[in-house]
Amino acid sequence: MDDSKQFSFQRYFDGKLQEQLEDIVVETKLELWLEDFMLAKFSCSPGLEDMLAIGYLMSSGLVDDFQDIKLLSVEPGSITLSSRNRIDLIERFLQLKTENIHIYHPQSTRQFSLTYDSLFGYVNQMRKNQVLHVETGGTHASMLVNPLEDDFLFAEDIGRLNSMDKVIGLAISEKWELENSIFFVTGRITSEMVYKAVYTQVPALCSLSVATDKGIASAGDSNITLIGSIKPDSFWLYNSGAVVIEES
Repeated sequence: MDDSKQFSFQRYFDGKLQEQLEDIVVETKLELWLEDFMLAKFSCSPGLEDMLAIGYLMSSGLVDDFQDIKLLSVEPGSITLSSRNRIDLIERFLQLKTENIHIYHPQSTRQFSLTYDSLFGYVNQMRKNQVLHVETGGTHASMLVNPLEDDFLFAEDIGRLNSMDKVIGLAISEKWELENSIFFVTGRITSEMVYKAVYTQVPALCSLSVATDKGIASAGDSNITLIGSIKPDSFWLYNSGAVVIEES
């Protein structure tokens, strides 16, 4: 399925309404099932749906080890899986949904450093890969960087959380060293986004956008290095955590 479609609209420009073609991002629906039990519904961009499902399970704290999960079917609009720990997974899901709390709160302990120049360089790398956003203006992006290997994984989606989950799914499928990685994202940093880093053992989260108070508090509780509002020559260091930010 195409990830964008072209339509003709009227646009107010140069003092008048004019007929103009516009590229619009595609939105699809996806259901995630644990056999006959529905776990989640997503509004997402087409593509990498299986990675979205894997990433969601891991980054929500519903699954500790992906080896416990088996994909049974991947169909348009629906993914079905099974789990060796089905009862535990459902109990975690119900606890998370009914009590609106996170299941556990691990601390990030992996420590390494990131220079200012490297940080801005990775942001530029993410921007260069935002092809769909440049075309439509309708997507968020997430990128996982391994500074030690100078490698990265990237995904775009209409949802900021979805883009993180797709990258996490890619990382897990490729046996990526998440504890040696850094998240770069475009979306507002809420506590939900911080917890996705926490549950996948990524020790730093950097965003082009700002953070919320709970996002900052969650990063502090988890020892996550949190950086936001990254501009070409500035950023906010909201929390000094496991990853040390230093001069080049």
